[in-house]
Amino acid sequence: MDTWPSWLENELRSEGLSVNVWNAGRAGSTLRDHLKYLKDRGLDIKPDLVILQYTPNDIPDYRACLPPNRQRRTVESLRPTTIVNNTALILLWVRLTTPIDSATGETTVQSATRGDDLCSYTTPDFWYGDQREALNPLIEMYRQDLTEATSYLDTNNVPLLFVMIPDHVLIHNNYENEQGKLLEEMIDDIGYGHFFDLTPLFEEIDDIEALYLLAKSNEIDDQPFVGNGHPSRYGYSTVGRGIAPVAMEMIREAD
Repeated sequence: MDTWPSWLENELRSEGLSVNVWNAGRAGSTLRDHLKYLKDRGLDIKPDLVILQYTPNDIPDYRACLPPNRQRRTVESLRPTTIVNNTALILLWVRLTTPIDSATGETTVQSATRGDDLCSYTTPDFWYGDQREALNPLIEMYRQDLTEATSYLDTNNVPLLFVMIPDHVLIHNNYENEQGKLLEEMIDDIGYGHFFDLTPLFEEIDDIEALYLLAKSNEIDDQPFVGNGHPSRYGYSTVGRGIAPVAMEMIREAD
């Protein structure tokens, strides 16, 4: 399956690096889950670089970590919705031996439900709508887990590349990139890791239908596009090619 880790691996190998890019992302997981994975077995392969992918639903998904009384779901009003994309934790393992086939992962769609509370809102409601204040406790939870993750990698002397992949809502509407600024500030405050925002690259291309699995709609309910919102094959290749120079530099610096 086309994933940006496979594109990244191809780009790095084309530059003469003997690498394997391991995709440890899992649909529906949060940074907290990835931190547990790192501690349980993620560093067993002794990666030269860990790449943490951020997409806009990652912080709103922390609703699942709230106490039940703050994320309750009203049975009478449940109806299906979709949250697309997932945090991907990529372990980059530079091998000095003959490369083997890379492990590829899948990006799937996480199901959610809508009710009368935090669970009733989609990711755009939080970042670009009238529910922005509801994000504050979730942002703090994410910040704490990011701090712990970076501290763990720092202790084990493993470099971190923290990558933001924007959603189509941000690109199409030319919203202010609050998320990019927020994440960069987090990394700066923590003092470990390198933050790389792919938003400028996606804005430069400025072709929603090419970058994402979306098509123009008749704008019913103010929805200009229809589709699941995942990056397309071209979108994934753009991510892989965009990350490659930064990852290559960090690998060489680590050596």
